[in-house]
Amino acid sequence: MNCYFFAVTTLNFQPLITTLQAILVIVTFPLYCQR
Repeated sequence: MNCYFFAVTTLNFQPLITTLQAILVIVTFPLYCQR
């Protein structure tokens, strides 16, 4: 799965995304990119 697509999809499914969720996505983002 594309890293960018994953990030966009995650944000789209979280319309009321919180700061904690945003940080979690940013932290896990590099992990998905390296796969």
